[in-house]
Parts: sequence; C-alpha cells; structure tokens
Amino acid sequence: MYSSNQSNVHKKTFFKWSNQSIEENFEIIRAPYKATSDVNGNQVLTIKPEKLKILKNAFNKLDRLKSNEILEDKHIEGLKDVIWELGMQYGDTKTQTRDNLKEYFEKGHTKIVKGKPVLQKGSDLYMDLVHAPNGVMSLSKVLENPNMNIYKSNKKTIDRLASIAHLFDSRHFGSIINITGKQVWPINLPTPLTDFRDSIKNTEELAKIVEERNNDPFFSPGTDIKYSSKYSSILLQALTGSNNYKNYFDVFKLDGFKASDTTSRVDDYDSQSSKTSLIVRLRAFHNNANETYSLIATPTQAGRGTLDFVPIPRVDKLSNLAVLNMDTDTVLKGLILQDLARIKQAHIQIENAVKEGDSLTLKEGYHYKEGSNPYAKDGSVFTMTQIFGLQDSIINGNEIAGTKMSDLVDDYIQGEEHFIHSPEGMRFQ
Repeated sequence: MYSSNQSNVHKKTFFKWSNQSIEENFEIIRAPYKATSDVNGNQVLTIKPEKLKILKNAFNKLDRLKSNEILEDKHIEGLKDVIWELGMQYGDTKTQTRDNLKEYFEKGHTKIVKGKPVLQKGSDLYMDLVHAPNGVMSLSKVLENPNMNIYKSNKKTIDRLASIAHLFDSRHFGSIINITGKQVWPINLPTPLTDFRDSIKNTEELAKIVEERNNDPFFSPGTDIKYSSKYSSILLQALTGSNNYKNYFDVFKLDGFKASDTTSRVDDYDSQSSKTSLIVRLRAFHNNANETYSLIATPTQAGRGTLDFVPIPRVDKLSNLAVLNMDTDTVLKGLILQDLARIKQAHIQIENAVKEGDSLTLKEGYHYKEGSNPYAKDGSVFTMTQIFGLQDSIINGNEIAGTKMSDLVDDYIQGEEHFIHSPEGMRFQ
C-alpha cells in the first residue's frame, strides 16, 4: 500500500509501522501490541510481555555518550532491538536493520543547524537520535505504561525515525515477513480504499468528503439538503457524528491464519482453503468480541494478493454512532432509498443525453452495459444495487410514460403527511 513517490515515503512509512504494530484477530509475530476491547467497545492496546522483556534489556544498552566516546556495538544492538520490537524497521530483517544503523552512524547524516548544514557522525549522531528531546529514549515510557500507544503519544519521535527510512530502502516499497515466513514485497500499492482511510484522518480532507457525499444521492438520497435524513448513508452519518469512528476506521490486511492447535498448518491468503476463508471472515466479524464494530472483508481486486477488512458499526450500536437514531428497519429502508435515488439520477442523465443527442456523456458499464445501446438502461446503476434484485417498480402508468418508485424518493423523504398516506406513499411502507 506504500507509494514509490519519494515525497510520500515518510508518511507511508509511518502508516506502515503503525499498521504492523498491532495484532488484532490474526497473529502478527512482529506486532508489539495486542489489541483487545473494553466494555464500551473501545480498543485497548497492551505491549506483549515477551516484547517488554526484550525492550527493557535493549533500553538498558542505550547509554549516554560524550563527543569523544566511541559508539559501541552494544549501542547499535540496543537501538536495533528497540526499533524492531516496537514495530519499526530499517530493512526486511533484524540483521539488515542493525547493519543499516551501523552504516548510518559511520557515514553520518547532515542536519541543518542555525541555517547551515552540519554533518553529524558516530556518538554525536547517536546522542541526537537517541537522547535529544523526542529521541528514542522517550519511547522507554512503555516499560512503565504498557498500554501507551507510542504511535499517538510519541508521534514526533516516530515521525523522526520514519523521516530517515528512505535512506535504507532503495526499492521505495515496504515489505513484511508474513506469518508463513515468506517475504511480501511490495506491500499493496495505494488503492482508493487506503487513500480514503488517509483522507478521513485529515480534518480538511474529511470535510471535502462529507460535502461531496452530501451532494451525492447514493449517500444522501433526496435533492434538497434540508431534508437530509436518517436514510442517509450509515458511513456518512458515522463520519459526521460525535463518536470515535473516524479514529477507529482503518484498513486491516490479513497476514495469515493459524488454528489454536499448534500442529495445524499456517495459511496465508494465497494458500487458504474455502473453509479457512470462512473461518477468517467469521473471526473478523466477531472482532475479538468488540461490541461496537465488526470487521467486514472488502471485495478482492484482480491482481492484488491480499484480503482487506474495514470496521463497520454493528447494527445494534448505530444509534450511538450516527447523527440520528437508527434501527434495522431504518437501515434497510435507507439502503433501498439510496439505490432508488441514484437510479433516479441516472434516469435524468439519460433523458438529458437523449434530448441533447449526446450519448458520450453516459458511462459504459454504469449507465449501460458494455456493448449495449447507451440508452438501454442496463448498466450497473440499475442492476448492481445494495439490495440484491431491487426493482424500480412502476407505481402507475406504463414502462414508457409511467411513474416509478425512483420518481417519488424526494416526496417520501420529505415526509409530507398527504403523500405518506396516499396510495403512492403506501407503496414505500
């Protein structure tokens, strides 16, 4: 998922380290944190005991040095262990991380001091990286507080470590060693899903996303914004509600699956059977007994050998997350109205294209299926609805000149009493 664009390596590295640092649902040996949930469904992170033991020993090796003191192997070993055990890396293995750190201190790194470039090496560079304010030693607080998430509490420190990661990666792509011991490289290229995840973490980008979707009938059915209703997209309501969903939302990738029976084989995504695939999805849905969110698998894209999951609010918790009170019946009605609203939009676009005599404004695959007549109305907007097999039923008249349910979506959402109790309105009940 990490871009080869050099200007983005710093940001992508931070996300990579943060993502691979948490073990949730599936075993991730590299991950320092084990995720559980409290009684309110909030995520709780705890450093694994075996990691704490290694980290304590590693931090003890990170002595303070004077300028004329020699940087010893134990210092590099200690720094390597701290970086690796906390989910970071400067190479695909511990050995590579150690060797890259050793070369880094030997060759040095240029730092701007009072507007002038200064080359730091050896003990000076070590002290600046490890013992300066927001240096590596600030991460030792996890020894006292194993529930502290350093990727939030010590963001400046992680940012600094991530800012030099590109020095050790000539390929500009990240890689991991998965549960089966195979090197996975490159980890998926950026996708619209990961870009969406990054955008909703950014306040300005999130505001743009909400505005766009408020004007999209698929997310906010009804043409008048003042009638924005409980039938709007659950995602849209959760993102604008007063809740923790924006912070919890992420893209989780399947590393592999291993049953509790230690003799069972280990399967990654490429080698899992249909039975294992079902078990993985059910465990993700269970989500470590998280009462607020379940993890739902996303459609696997061609050419991408990973299985991705995103958190979705559980139906019985929607009233706590959304702007308006929700129940199962409202959710289902909302899905139907969203589909009908987008179908209505497509009808209008096709009608305009007919009037203008310009079919190029219509999209093949969306308005009409590949190879079909552009005005056939057989594209995915009509056939691939959220509710499988949804029909835009004719209320009165005929196929050519009649009134369809999609024509009356606005009337139903506005909720005028005379329409709700009319024969047409009753068709929506």
